[in-house]
Amino acid sequence: MKTSQPVARVLALALAVFIPTASLPAAVGKLGAMGDSLTDEYWDSGVSSYATNWPGLLVMYRGVNMGPTAAQASLSTWGAPRNAGYKYNWALTGATSSTLLSGGQHTGLGSQAASDGVRTVVLAIGCNDFNPTGTAYGDIYYGLWSSSQIQTYVNQTLANIETAVATVHMAGMSVVLANLIDPGLTPAVASVLTSATNRDRVAAAVQSVNAGLKNLAQKYQAPLMDWYGLSKTILGPNTDLHSTLKVGNVSLNLRGS
Repeated sequence: MKTSQPVARVLALALAVFIPTASLPAAVGKLGAMGDSLTDEYWDSGVSSYATNWPGLLVMYRGVNMGPTAAQASLSTWGAPRNAGYKYNWALTGATSSTLLSGGQHTGLGSQAASDGVRTVVLAIGCNDFNPTGTAYGDIYYGLWSSSQIQTYVNQTLANIETAVATVHMAGMSVVLANLIDPGLTPAVASVLTSATNRDRVAAAVQSVNAGLKNLAQKYQAPLMDWYGLSKTILGPNTDLHSTLKVGNVSLNLRGS
């Protein structure tokens, strides 16, 4: 989901910078991941050759063990759905909650509990279920779906995510969940789909998924990272988008290309 990469970098810093270095590797142990381009290593997915997202930051600067890369294991690739990134990172750019399951991210990672001793998993999926280039976003934005159609879609997304959670949970893994961001807040989307009212219609559906994820987190005793809340705090609501973000007394342009 390339429209959300600037947000992802801020989220990555929030995750990696504020956790004490000494305690993190010991507390987490071997860390696995499932998801989309927000979690698939940027260098491995072709998203960026210079920027680094949260898995790379945690491995390089916080000493977290996500397994060797394929090259470190003298392989060219790990095989689908992974490419050549960290062994325990099963995230794949472009994945939805549905293709996560059909691609076997959950079963592949779940098997590494026994084979590799992976005990902790980050699951961040669902943003591409509301990708602005996809059918669902457009149909909700333009008011083509009824409320019952939207609810059916929300329920299916949640069911997919619970299947992934339940699979690794049954394998003995502890799960950390991330909720969905609102892609309508990003400059690439807001500059093209200019109706804040219509974008808020999609945001309401995203919030419905997030409400369900909060329930899933409680059911499976999983910490829930509020990526939606953080991105909204940074970028502003659809009806009053922020134009700048001040970091260290430097104003960053949030509405640039």
